[in-house]
Amino acid sequence: MSPLPIGAIFLEPTEENIGVCHKGFSWFELEVEGRAAHGSRPEQGIDAILPLNAALEELIKIQTELIIRNPDPLLGHATLHTSIIEGGTELSVIPAHSRLQWERRTLPGESQQDLHLELERIHFAAANHPGNHTAKSRELFVRQPYKIASDAQILTHLQEANPQSSQVGLSFWADSALAGNAGIPSVLFGPVGHGAHAVDEWVSLKSLVKVYKVLVAVIKGF
Repeated sequence: MSPLPIGAIFLEPTEENIGVCHKGFSWFELEVEGRAAHGSRPEQGIDAILPLNAALEELIKIQTELIIRNPDPLLGHATLHTSIIEGGTELSVIPAHSRLQWERRTLPGESQQDLHLELERIHFAAANHPGNHTAKSRELFVRQPYKIASDAQILTHLQEANPQSSQVGLSFWADSALAGNAGIPSVLFGPVGHGAHAVDEWVSLKSLVKVYKVLVAVIKGF
């Protein structure tokens, strides 16, 4: 088997700084099943939306807990936000189904097991809300956070090629985590720009040329 590369540089708009770490994210879903009935006969139905109130309250508690933890020096706090909420079919019908989805932004050092415990708390809150509904929850998708070792060769060479670059943390997830977690030390580096993924996304041509020269210097340094 061929040896792994000694390092990788992922081109992202880092304002000519060196991204040495970034957050990860996990997506979760909670579904509640009830029973539909006409709004004039609520005793025949089971409301599937009301239990989401308990789930949302638990999400707020977790969000508060994340805020009071000690922040990462470069990445700040882990975060959580609700993303999608669905339920009901029409105004005069007791809702038979509801769905809540949320995203958890993670920090290096957090374990997926801890996130699963958070999911269990949210599931328990909804499942134990008064009523004869049922609840199910699951993890939808995971992308791990990443932090490069401070003594990695690729980081040293890049810093030497552009000494004025600061080492920064990035709030977004990047492909560097896939390489890094596969054993390839990875950093992020790129030009000054703005509007990532927007219709008016741009980068400075002057900065782009500088980044090119820095990358050439890094390659020659090996």
